[in-house]
Amino acid sequence: MAVKWIRMYNSAKVNPVHLKPEDVNISNIAHSLSIINRFTGQSRFAYSVGLHSILVASFCSKKNKLWGLLHDAPESFINDLASPVKNQKEMKPYRNVERHIKNVIAYVFGLPKRIPDEVIEIDHRIVQDEGKYLFTKWDLPKGHKPLIKYVPYLLPDEVENMFINTFNVIIGGL
Repeated sequence: MAVKWIRMYNSAKVNPVHLKPEDVNISNIAHSLSIINRFTGQSRFAYSVGLHSILVASFCSKKNKLWGLLHDAPESFINDLASPVKNQKEMKPYRNVERHIKNVIAYVFGLPKRIPDEVIEIDHRIVQDEGKYLFTKWDLPKGHKPLIKYVPYLLPDEVENMFINTFNVIIGGL
């Protein structure tokens, strides 16, 4: 018999395919994203989705900071999947699950269902900056204006604490 749930850091059993609002916990999100590597672990050093999310949030306007921090939060339930794989037509069911998780997260944190264009733009710009610093060769788009000057190496527990602190600052400022 196939198991239909995953165990979260706080020991909760969650079915990501049928995620419910009560399944969403910022501590679980922070913990998971602080450990999941971006770029399928192919970068110069371990670089987490959590740190990427903190960087994105730091460049967003006040009204979009929370979406900046949580834009990759679905990955805490279904992991990070490389874009060239995720965007294949065969992966539509995965993208549907990801969209459902994103919508539940948006509901829980009082965010609009659609990630703001500002967050998407900053995310794309930071990906280019990350590539420049995390790979031996990375072709930057013409006219790219960097947002970050370097990519820090931080341990997962440092990222987890920063993520929670960033969340609390954002929530406190709303």
